[in-house]
Amino acid sequence: ATVHGVPAVMPGFAAQAQTRAQELGLKNYTGIAAPAEKLPFDDNSFDVVTCQTVLIHVADVPKALQEALRVLKPGGLFCAAEPNNLACSLVNLSMYPQIPWSERSALLDFQHTCEAGKIALGRGDSSVGDALPYLFRQAGLQSIQVYSNDKCADLVPPYDRPDQKLDLDQWLSW
Repeated sequence: ATVHGVPAVMPGFAAQAQTRAQELGLKNYTGIAAPAEKLPFDDNSFDVVTCQTVLIHVADVPKALQEALRVLKPGGLFCAAEPNNLACSLVNLSMYPQIPWSERSALLDFQHTCEAGKIALGRGDSSVGDALPYLFRQAGLQSIQVYSNDKCADLVPPYDRPDQKLDLDQWLSW
């Protein structure tokens, strides 16, 4: 499945999840790739709905939240872990005091441009995390608990770790 021409599941993740489920001996695991804005499940299907770094890749977050709530049973739990990547970058840049502010601001401006490009392409908002409590309330969620994490992913040359290569490829594509 695709969302706005973009695969709904990042390449390799579905296969990795299937392999991991087999390694853990999970017999009832079935991976399904589907757009967050149009889930292929009946109403009230799940006790728990969760997403982690999914909503940052969704063009219409309110619609995705409505879908999550549609498939969630009454009284069920919805849990999301989504970042504000621009704020994380500011934290990361503060770890390097030798970098002049002019370079830091240029890097932040570049990231902001990349994030604006991602939004303009309909591929989500990499910094939607801080907006989620408001969006949750707008979606009708009642008991909202928010936890912040100041541990940011690093993207520092030589980009030799697999997660860094994936992040770099993603940024360059935007």
